[in-house]
Amino acid sequence: MNIFPQDPKTKYSANVIFVMDSSSETASMYNTEKDLIKSLARYLNIDPQGTRAALIAFNGQPVVISDFESFRSASVFESVVDNVPHYGGNRSVSEALRTAAGMFPKSPSSVFKVVFLVTSGKPLQNEDWNSVGDVLNKLSALGVRTYVALIGPSPGIPDFRSSLENPENVFAIPSRGDIPEQINQIGSQVLTDSGKLNSAFNERVRQSKKL
Repeated sequence: MNIFPQDPKTKYSANVIFVMDSSSETASMYNTEKDLIKSLARYLNIDPQGTRAALIAFNGQPVVISDFESFRSASVFESVVDNVPHYGGNRSVSEALRTAAGMFPKSPSSVFKVVFLVTSGKPLQNEDWNSVGDVLNKLSALGVRTYVALIGPSPGIPDFRSSLENPENVFAIPSRGDIPEQINQIGSQVLTDSGKLNSAFNERVRQSKKL
């Protein structure tokens, strides 16, 4: 089964940080997480003239696997994703997102900024969950759009939807076999949001020229 899109969005460019859950909660679905991330990377056009990507893996502590300058081709990125070990242990989503927030360069507002969290659908610890909302607000203030993919059965979609600026940015991936169907939906949502941002930016430029 070919899960990867064959038609990358060659005109799309952004700064994207993939945040991958490597805790014990994801032991049985770690390869599904990796396949989803690789599929999204192709869809969103990681390329010297396209999207810049970074990768964080996390359990109780985040590990920056690569920053924006580490690679610019999809094939190298996929190899890096494949080689990330499964760390196990507890998880802290808030710490991983906080690390991601600190990685974005001071780029022009026309550059679309994305955090893509890939985690299991199991509930977070209360202390972690209480901090997630604050970090999501910080990301939003930085102009970052956050998307969440919940891997595995019975995902806690309502919990994450109540915390994100756009509730539609939460997606359920019950199994590896669901990736082909979901990848277009997820990618289309990201591209739609990007188009809205670019339209708003271009309008601000036009208005500034009138002053």
